[in-house]
Amino acid sequence: MIYGTCYMLTDAKLQVYLPRDLASKIRRRARKEGKTVAQIVREGLRLYLNRSARDEVREAFAPLDRLVGAFKDDGSGVAENHDQVLGSGPW
Repeated sequence: MIYGTCYMLTDAKLQVYLPRDLASKIRRRARKEGKTVAQIVREGLRLYLNRSARDEVREAFAPLDRLVGAFKDDGSGVAENHDQVLGSGPW
């Protein structure tokens, strides 16, 4: 019987040094999911590299989400009439 691993001719071998704690987490995840370490690393890299620009903008502005609904309307109508209140400034 012959044992071995078959790799696609298009695959590139890449050696990466990882902190021990990160390598341990990857090995644990691989065991838990019944996958190889290489599969976990490839999946993680694909997810990271395929993030859209929209996701990056959403993450950048996430702290501002706390402000939504944080202020009460004082009845002045500023929210509805913001163009008139602000005027036609450079913005």
